[in-house]
Amino acid sequence: MSASKNIRLVTIQDLVSLISTRANSTYTHSLDRKYSLEDRTGDEWDDDFAGAQYEEQVATLEVTRPVEYWSMERDNPIKAAYMRKVEKLQKTMPKKHHVTYYHLYEQGSSYHGEVIELSSELGVMLDGIWSHREAYRGSSWMKRVSGMTLQGMAKRLGQTGIADTVKKAQDLAKRQSEANSRNYARKHVREVANELVLKIDAARKAGIEIPDFSVLGLVVMADEEMPVE
Repeated sequence: MSASKNIRLVTIQDLVSLISTRANSTYTHSLDRKYSLEDRTGDEWDDDFAGAQYEEQVATLEVTRPVEYWSMERDNPIKAAYMRKVEKLQKTMPKKHHVTYYHLYEQGSSYHGEVIELSSELGVMLDGIWSHREAYRGSSWMKRVSGMTLQGMAKRLGQTGIADTVKKAQDLAKRQSEANSRNYARKHVREVANELVLKIDAARKAGIEIPDFSVLGLVVMADEEMPVE
């Protein structure tokens, strides 16, 4: 599967909305995808603006770093002066806080399988209901195994009736797809009928006798309305 646009889910309702959107899509097979839950840790600035300013100051200072900095002796006056500037700037570093980042990774797909970003809150919720776990070899630490569909996750998070919602949407999508196929066939018949009318008219002008008959019903044949809920 090719990489899709970025998806970020913040709340349980976002998860339910994604399921509903895909259930109403022609490509309802996307609901069969299973995902693994992965997490990684990192640090973020307490104040994003202050953090961005500090990073800009660091970048500006690095531009002034002596060309031969890494080959200079530590007591070299030029290097020592630069290091003092670095140390002075480091003392102004804004505070950071520890963050855990959660993502859902599509299983059984290519290298470019779908990745869904989760808010920390939703990630913690999903981590709490991920019942398939096993210990790392030689360790008491547990890792998540197996995968879950999006609707499986929603059901475990207490979203009752999700299966009925999905089935209803899938049935509607199937009826709409079938109606689209029939309307495409009607469109083809109209085009053929129009072409036939033109050819008959040209033949008659050329002196060919063709018995009267009408294809008007085919030319003006209307499409059927799309099924709705």
